Amino acid sequence: MGKKIKISVFVISIIIFFIFLFSLRYKVFHKYENAIELYSDGKYQEAIDEFKLIGDYRDSYEKIKLCETALDYEKAVKLYTDGEYEQAEALFGELGDYEDSELYKAKCAVENIDENKEKIYDSASELFDAGEYEQAAETLEQILD
Repeated sequence: MGKKIKISVFVISIIIFFIFLFSLRYKVFHKYENAIELYSDGKYQEAIDEFKLIGDYRDSYEKIKLCETALDYEKAVKLYTDGEYEQAEALFGELGDYEDSELYKAKCAVENIDENKEKIYDSASELFDAGEYEQAAETLEQILD
């Protein structure tokens, strides 16, 4: 009877081990699915946190990079919306062809040109008001360049 008990204990141990292994795998799968849902909902930082918890499960590291890119894109759009065109242009440049980053980068460049022209015009106006007409004219010529 001692041999049957040893075999039974061994079999039960194996079953418990596989149940434990399956439950761990299920928990990781559930966390992965949750992270995917967070990503789909645009909750990129929360998704990053979830993907980091599950480590190298499936394509978690690639998903982290996607989330980070999406966060950078959101930051660049905010910079653009806030009128920070120079910083936005640089960030959109780093994003390459992600979403419509190239279009935004071009828009930033145009806005930067317009801002520079406005500054030149303001400077020329101040010179003109001060009676320095020749310098004002030279300053305005910069707009044409």
